[in-house]
Amino acid sequence: DVSSLASTNYIESSFGRVNGPSSAGAMGPMQFLPSTWQNNGNGGNINDPHAAILAAARYLVHYGAPYDMRTAIWHYNLDYNYVDAVESFARAYRAHPPWLDPMYYRNNIG
Repeated sequence: DVSSLASTNYIESSFGRVNGPSSAGAMGPMQFLPSTWQNNGNGGNINDPHAAILAAARYLVHYGAPYDMRTAIWHYNLDYNYVDAVESFARAYRAHPPWLDPMYYRNNIG
């Protein structure tokens, strides 16, 4: 769902502010490893937010989204603390959508 993608984008790159490469070699606003990007990027640019978010959605669907989001998110980053963080932000975004604005602006404007 959109709130999970927004949460992932926030956690992975602070809404695109940190595009890598990470210590593991992940790049772009959704922090894909180049090998994972090859399978999910559909020929797009790993640094393009639109292409990266669509690739993340495809990746999550491949692993069970939207019916089993917890498992899908776990496959995105093999860490249950990560899964809990994504789910926590997603719940907050769903409960109060305007909360996304201060999260975005606080992390992108200063």
